[in-house]
Amino acid sequence: MTHELAIIYARYSSDLQRPHSIDDQIRECRAYAERLGMAVVATFSDAATSGTQISRSGLDAAIEALSANPRAVLVAEALDRLSCGQGHIADLYDEVKFLGSEIVTVAKGPVSRMHVGFKGTMNAYYIDDLGKKTRRGL
Repeated sequence: MTHELAIIYARYSSDLQRPHSIDDQIRECRAYAERLGMAVVATFSDAATSGTQISRSGLDAAIEALSANPRAVLVAEALDRLSCGQGHIADLYDEVKFLGSEIVTVAKGPVSRMHVGFKGTMNAYYIDDLGKKTRRGL
């Protein structure tokens, strides 16, 4: 990895979850970036926002910051913090690559197209299954 700067993104899904989740994710991402010798230049987050939602103010701002910092990578705790949508995570990956950067997660390290394909599919199945269980419980 040739990048020396990190832009961190964190998210949690529902107002039923702990707001401290964002702080926990940022702390994990910051420690990870520092272990890799990267300086954290910005952090962005979206609270109580589904990973299936494509337009999110925090994620949009993180991508904008990434485009302004060509020496930076996008760091998240895991790929599902960025998106749970199969097509969206592929588009996001392509956009980050177009900017000359990469996505790095605490869970898996540098993200490849294979991660996006497999994990994107698994995340989409998880969301479908969660929706069915939620509707069943209503």
